[in-house]
Amino acid sequence: MKIAIPVEETNGLESRICEHFGKAPYFAIITVKGEEAKIDFYENPALQGHRPGLLPEMLHSLGVEKLIAKGVGVRAEAFFNQLGIEVIKGVMAETVGEALEELLKGTLTGNPNYEPEDKHEGECEHHEH
Repeated sequence: MKIAIPVEETNGLESRICEHFGKAPYFAIITVKGEEAKIDFYENPALQGHRPGLLPEMLHSLGVEKLIAKGVGVRAEAFFNQLGIEVIKGVMAETVGEALEELLKGTLTGNPNYEPEDKHEGECEHHEH
């Protein structure tokens, strides 16, 4: 199983999940095989210039099956659904490790109505663009 999580930095399992999927500086791509998990980080190409569907296509090309995020727009979610990628949005976990642990235990839940508190800012909480 391959999982994508938008993150603020590349700090392994301690990487903080970004409030805004499309504005995340990086994506953690976690490959889970049995009891083992491997994490790779990819820079967000949409920060250089965005077009609708760019990130869903990129993550799909990497073999991602699930997206775990806080805030995801309706349009992006539709692109993911078209590509067969399950979106779990509105998660309360703060780090990649927390989200991964909850997912593997079967306790990860999201809130489909989640909207970031600073949704009009359009930036990650701890990242300057």
